[in-house]
Amino acid sequence: MSCHSLLNKILLPALTSGLLVLTQPAQGQSLDTAALASTLLQVVHVDPVNGADDTTCGTESAPCRSVQQGVNRVAPGGRVKLAQGTHRASSASAPAVLDITFGPSDSGKDFTVQGGFVPPNWASPVPNPSLTVLDGENQRRVVNFVSVPSVRITLSNLSIVRGFVNTPVAYTGEFIGGGVHCRNDHPRDSSKYVQLTLSQVIVMSNTVRGYGNKAAAGGGVGAYLRCWLVLRDVQFLQNKVIGGNPTDGTRGAHALGGGLFATAQSGVDGERLRFERNEAIAGSGGQGFLGNPWDRADALGGGATFQYNWVSLKFATFISNTARAGFGSQYGGFGTGGGVLFEFSDARLEDVEFLGNLALGGSSNNRGGEGHGGGILVVDSSVRLDRGFILSNQAIGGNANEAGHGGGGGIYVAQFNAPSSFHGENIVIAYNKAEAGQGINRWGGGGGIYVQNASAFLTHTTIASNTVLSTMLAPAAISQYSTGRLSLRHGIIAYHSTGQIAAVLAHEQGAVTAQNNLTWSNTPNTFGSWNGSMTPSGIIVGDPKFIGSDSLDIQADSPAIDKAVGSIASRDVLRKPRPIGTQPDLGAYEYLPPLPPRAYLPISLR
Repeated sequence: MSCHSLLNKILLPALTSGLLVLTQPAQGQSLDTAALASTLLQVVHVDPVNGADDTTCGTESAPCRSVQQGVNRVAPGGRVKLAQGTHRASSASAPAVLDITFGPSDSGKDFTVQGGFVPPNWASPVPNPSLTVLDGENQRRVVNFVSVPSVRITLSNLSIVRGFVNTPVAYTGEFIGGGVHCRNDHPRDSSKYVQLTLSQVIVMSNTVRGYGNKAAAGGGVGAYLRCWLVLRDVQFLQNKVIGGNPTDGTRGAHALGGGLFATAQSGVDGERLRFERNEAIAGSGGQGFLGNPWDRADALGGGATFQYNWVSLKFATFISNTARAGFGSQYGGFGTGGGVLFEFSDARLEDVEFLGNLALGGSSNNRGGEGHGGGILVVDSSVRLDRGFILSNQAIGGNANEAGHGGGGGIYVAQFNAPSSFHGENIVIAYNKAEAGQGINRWGGGGGIYVQNASAFLTHTTIASNTVLSTMLAPAAISQYSTGRLSLRHGIIAYHSTGQIAAVLAHEQGAVTAQNNLTWSNTPNTFGSWNGSMTPSGIIVGDPKFIGSDSLDIQADSPAIDKAVGSIASRDVLRKPRPIGTQPDLGAYEYLPPLPPRAYLPISLR
């Protein structure tokens, strides 16, 4: 009995195949800065109600009407100020509300677009991004940013909504970026980067819809080929990418990054982000595979997908995002990374939450697709998470005669072509579920975390109340295959009651090292091995005394207090200092005694 492997599966072949053959020039509305040089303004004003587009617009008394004309009129390093209201495309034939394309002969220009102004007050914007809307009207992309020169563009205090793309990129045939499309158009010069900053921006209800079996990606934002994204206070809400259905009887198209997709050295530096109810939906139909049975109709990263990148995310929340794989007559696709997917990337996450995300495998008449990584999927990548909550995520296989397996309800870490690792400190992995689809052979495991041929190191982690089906393995954690390595130190493992053999399992030559952990109420066992290597030491058995089902913080009489001997952790999951007592506490939380009432306060205020 073993969990069905993704080994040798090429997750994203289409989006990487064209990196060195980009020879066609960018398509779009080139900004003729040379022709306008004598009349460009350092500050341009745009009013969608009272403005008018002409060659002299942009002053406070004579604002431009469209964002496009405002950007055409702004000088290098200048600012475009947008009045509150709804800003639409400059014409019915415009490819985007704002089309910024610099060709090889252009010098380019840096500029900022800022919303929130209420004329005649052009000095102080109202800090509310929902009041200034760039609307694609479900007919066109909202922002198209393509550049050969290295330029920097900032969009702030505005909303990007109802963008729609169903036209493939000319040179690859992929469908990318419903709300925002950003790329550097130089195919080979690695020194050419463009930077797009989004600050106080809402990206909502944008869609990429493909056709055929070419991949579709980035419902909200798609960054491709050396586009550096700086994101501050950005919300990705209800964006969607829908892969096309096959026209040749093979498989539906891949769908990647419902909210955000960044690939090919398009690094991301993000703080205070929210990804909510975004969807990556793969195409359906045909036999369900292309070329070989591993190349299926896959959904990859419901909230976000990062590929070939450097990523930093701080204070980010992924909630209720979905990666939904496609159907096929013989094979269902793989649903992976309900919250986020990392492939060939280096990522640092701090103070991040994954709540209620779903990775759903596709159904089939023959073999269902697997559901992997309800919250996070890490493949051929290095990811570190400091302080995080991974709660109530699900990885569910597709229905079929032979059920699709489910693995890694919270986290799935896999290695196929490059070293892959996950380091987590001060994290809570709880209430997650891995579940096989309907059908025979309902296998899989790792309700909390699944490690396949990769390494995972978890320190001060509270792993509690994760589940799998009774036919499946290891509701808490599983390490599988010869290079699978899972280390658990100074943690709490409690309240796992479903599945076979043990809550934490070393399986098929996988290895688990468990050092100085508190365990409680795990049935039939906490630790077990099935043809693997299990090494527990310093195990404490006792009720952790959680505050309640809605909080896994510990109480004053918890046996976890002061037991993390040798730990060097200085903060807990809530950034409280460690240690409060003589040693840090086990698990993600450090117990903080309540402050005594001040004697000089009235009793009613104590």
